[in-house]
Amino acid sequence: MRTVNFILITLSLFVSSCVYNFGKKVKGNGNTTTTTRTPGEFTKLEQKGSFNIVIKNGPRHEVFLEGEDNILQHIETNIEGNTIVIRSEQGFNLRPTREVNIIVTSPDFESVYTLGSGNINSESLITDSTGMEMGTKGSGDINVQVQCPELELYSYGSGNVKVSGQTRSIKMESAGSGNLEAIDLKTETASIEIKGSGNASVEASRSLDISVMGSGDVSYKGNPSVKSNIRGSGNVNKVD
Repeated sequence: MRTVNFILITLSLFVSSCVYNFGKKVKGNGNTTTTTRTPGEFTKLEQKGSFNIVIKNGPRHEVFLEGEDNILQHIETNIEGNTIVIRSEQGFNLRPTREVNIIVTSPDFESVYTLGSGNINSESLITDSTGMEMGTKGSGDINVQVQCPELELYSYGSGNVKVSGQTRSIKMESAGSGNLEAIDLKTETASIEIKGSGNASVEASRSLDISVMGSGDVSYKGNPSVKSNIRGSGNVNKVD
């Protein structure tokens, strides 16, 4: 009897675990709709999902969503501190049959991160009067045009970060296999740290500080003074 009870309890825990980890499957119903949400003020964005998001500057803090109505109702756009967090509602596994489009508008973006497989892009120049930080902690990519005094780029997984535009100073750090591409970004000073197999590229006019502790390569344009510390198989290359 104890053996039977143990098996039943084990099966119950397994089923509960599956429901928790994979969630209730919601398949898109084909009924496309749009909605605009005004969740509150924010200066930072975190994506914790598989959505493709476009960011843009604008006078209001708002989120535009387009997709199937039974999918959109399970996409959360919550404010946590001064961060807007976009993710699927816990306990649901969303399976849209049509594309979900999300556009996030804010006067400023101090920080932009994707923590899943979703991508973040911009269709126009993103500006901030102080500084910006962007990064990926999963397999999602970031591709953004920026203009700000200082910029920091991070990749802690397999996702890539690509930026263009202009800044005075940039800090770049890759700790996985993701690449950091800033070869089309005009900057004066740059600092690059590679701790994995990811590659980095940059254009700098004054100074470039490089640290490589893995197999990642660094490519650069311009004529900066270069200081490098290579403790792996990575290379530093000047490109035209």
